[in-house]
Formats: sequence, C-alpha cells, structure tokens
Amino acid sequence: MGCRGGGGGGRRHRRHRRRRPPPAAAAAVQTAEWGPRLAATLDRARCLGLPPLAATLVGTATHEAVRGTVHLTPSWMAPDDTVAACVTRVAANVTGLPPGTAHGFHIHTYGDATTRDGKSAGGHYDRDPSMTHGLPLAAAEAVAAVAAGHKPVRHEGDMGNVRAAADGGVFFSRLYELVVLEHVVGRSIILHQAPDDGGQPTGNAGARVAQGVIGYKLVPKAKVAPPPTAGGAGEGAKGGAAGGGGGGRGAPLKGEGHSPTEGGAMHEA
Repeated sequence: MGCRGGGGGGRRHRRHRRRRPPPAAAAAVQTAEWGPRLAATLDRARCLGLPPLAATLVGTATHEAVRGTVHLTPSWMAPDDTVAACVTRVAANVTGLPPGTAHGFHIHTYGDATTRDGKSAGGHYDRDPSMTHGLPLAAAEAVAAVAAGHKPVRHEGDMGNVRAAADGGVFFSRLYELVVLEHVVGRSIILHQAPDDGGQPTGNAGARVAQGVIGYKLVPKAKVAPPPTAGGAGEGAKGGAAGGGGGGRGAPLKGEGHSPTEGGAMHEA
C-alpha cells in the first residue's frame, strides 16, 4: 500500500511550524525595549513628587528695608530623548534693593538666622568641603553634565547673581542642577551686597544684606470630587440598557479615559 501523497518513499510530509521563543527570552526582549523608558518615567515621578521648599528673606541690621521670598521646586529637564535630569527651580521675589544693582545669591550651610549680620548661616553649602567656588552653568550645559555623571566645579550652594530693576525689586527664576531639595532643607539663603564675580574663595560678594531659613512649603490639598450616588449609577445603568448594546453600562463619568497628551515626550515640568 503506497504512502500518502504518492511516491514519497515512505516519508511523511510534516508541516513546519514556527517556533515561539521561550517565555524567558520574550520577557528579556520586552524588558530591553521598555526598561529604559520605564526607568525614566519612574525617575520623573520621583522627581516631581519631592516636596517644595520656601524661605522668607529678612534684611540684616544694615539693610532692614530688604524683604523677599524664595521658592524651590522640583523640575524635570529633558532637552531630548537621551538626556534628562531632576533639577531645582529657584524663584525669588525681593524688594528694597538699590536700583540696577547685582547681588550674590547663595545657599549657606546652617539654618541659623540668630545674628543680625547673617554670619551665623556659615559659609557656602557643599557636601564636599574641598570643592572650590564657581558660577552656575547654562541650563542645557548643566543638564548634560549631570546626565554624564560630571559634577561642575562649584559649591552646591553657588547660585550666581540676581539683579535689581529700576524700582529696587528682583523677580528671578532659574534652574539649578546642583541644588538638591533633600540636601538644602534647613539651610539658609543669603543675599549679598555686591555681585559674585566667581573669584576665590567665595566670589567677593561682600556683606550679607538679607537672610532666610529654607523650610518645607505648605501645599494646599487637592480637592477630590465625591463619587456618584447609588441612585445616579442605577439610572446610568438603565440608560445604557435602554440604549442597546451598552452592556448595562451608562455614560462614562466625567474625566474617564486617557488624557490626549498622555504618552507624549517629557519636557521641562
């Protein structure tokens, strides 16, 4: 009796099936594809979840007219798909300074404002006591340095200068890659009389004209909408059944579903 298909020499034709990769290999491929993206998403969430800080500036004994506030908030910088870093936005609003003047602006080591000259705050803050003074980098250059694991040569508290307008007021906002919120809470912000020229050992910025201790900022709690009532849910279910093909489900609740911007590129927050 001949074999199937005729004249096959007794050999059966087998259908070649495509082998599926083992589960472990498939998981490895998926991890390689999604791992970096997931890590970046988690880093961004941790960054933006840090509590913001604030300080109230009060003039020293020889500059009692100076008053101001400083806010420090977390910010996520991602200039492109390969470089990203958690940085800190420092925003200052100061009044009572001489018009058109520049002033050194630093974070100092101690949160001690008990002396009227500001000297109880100590020197410029840095975790490395051997670090030398310097001026801050431009934002893009700073983020690239952090992403590459290179610490710029300057104190972590070196924030450069602020400049007063014609009315003696300062409105200042800048990103700093070395200011880490967890490290500076409980320390002091000092405004100096002269500009910081980047010289050693502390920028030649002169006397201290204002001081303020950095603390946690009060953040109002977000209001949460109450859940729908049982009666409203029942009416929605009836409406869905009457409409046909709704699976007994009514109209979706307000805000349900994904945001149209979800999954987009990460930018500065």
